Amino acid sequence: MSLTKADFHRELFLEHLEEASFLYSSRLAWRDDRELSWVDTFDLESRLDAHIEALIDGEEEAKTLCLSRIKEADVGELYALTSYLCKLQDGAALTGLWRTLIDILDYPPEEEEDEADQDAIDKIVSVSEALRVYYPLAWRQRAAALLESEHQKLFPIVAPAIAQAGGISRQGAENLLSTSGPELLPRAIRIVADNGDAGHAALLQPYLQHENNEVAEAAGIALLRLGQRQVVTSVNGRTAELAIPIALAGVRKQAAQLQQLVRDGQVSSTTLVALGLAGDLTSVNLLLRELGDKPFAPDAALALELMLGAALYQETFVPEQFAKEDLFEHELEAFQEGKSPQHPEGREFGVTVDQLCQEPAQWREWLVQNESRFDPSLRYRGGQPYSAQAVWSGLCHRRTPPQVRQWLMDELGIQFGLRHKLNINDPVLRQSKQLRDLSGWVREQSVAASWA
Repeated sequence: MSLTKADFHRELFLEHLEEASFLYSSRLAWRDDRELSWVDTFDLESRLDAHIEALIDGEEEAKTLCLSRIKEADVGELYALTSYLCKLQDGAALTGLWRTLIDILDYPPEEEEDEADQDAIDKIVSVSEALRVYYPLAWRQRAAALLESEHQKLFPIVAPAIAQAGGISRQGAENLLSTSGPELLPRAIRIVADNGDAGHAALLQPYLQHENNEVAEAAGIALLRLGQRQVVTSVNGRTAELAIPIALAGVRKQAAQLQQLVRDGQVSSTTLVALGLAGDLTSVNLLLRELGDKPFAPDAALALELMLGAALYQETFVPEQFAKEDLFEHELEAFQEGKSPQHPEGREFGVTVDQLCQEPAQWREWLVQNESRFDPSLRYRGGQPYSAQAVWSGLCHRRTPPQVRQWLMDELGIQFGLRHKLNINDPVLRQSKQLRDLSGWVREQSVAASWA
């Protein structure tokens, strides 16, 4: 039996949603891949937008189908549906979306000891990101009332969009923080800082002592962004937990405490990267010791690059990791003896990637050749005396990892007073435009190579 025109359109619209969902999931995976650049998701984002525009072109037929899909939609479909409804500026349909989410999302858990549903968290993040980027600006202040309503499930969904407009009240901030479980609490703290109201800083200060390190770190960064440098740098006994905020604060005395952690053997990925962000040249030898076959060698190399800007990249073969269930029966015996499966050509499975050099000898050779460029009394970023330009350059660089880019965005606000609300989760096209727009402001900032 042949399809009717209506059936054909329905199948077509469903295909647009499914493809948009796949592209959203691919974008998340690509964005977190350290071997890819932050600009590499541009093509995925362009294709995703094309599917959403196709739904807009479908007019009422497409909208009817989209509204019927909300309840059963997966994470990526919800991102596409929310983006689509925002671009339509259909307030009634968005209200319907929120009502459906209240019904279907199992978050927060009814009992504190219950584990949160990861699917619900992923859906919250996808819808809130779509709203943050596409929700009409004129509606955001009015939506702030939702944070003071009884609809707790909507708090983490609408808050990012409201924060972009600076519309979160103190009560709204309290509600958001108090109803966020440990999975979403670091994000909620960042949202309160995004709102930009220094009067909310007192709400965040207790989280500096939180048992969850991610929460404590988020609180430290948020308080710095809200002008509370003294509050962060005066905390005692939490140097490891607050390593990144200490580095971003730019106080040399506290940076020396990070060095002591490494000397005492308390080495972690975060501590090493924090030393790179701090930019104290006296950390170089400590970082060199963590290269080679040490467990945190990639982080030590990243820290050295953040400070020195040597660009010592090299091609490295990364063997593919296998589990027993991945192998054929004839491969298991060799695998149990510690041998990996071989390609038919006799070589090991894996990929060759371009990554920062982890050989201490090469870094030492580079340092000898470039010693005259550096003054030990100054703070450095990317091989240049510390400045807004140096931070901005790292933010724009294709090879800067996503999490580091987020810290650099925060740093422009902390050290140079940037009020612009940048976000590393924005589409590449939007980020690129914002960075270009900021280039003039960056050039106007004075060099701040000395310590705070």
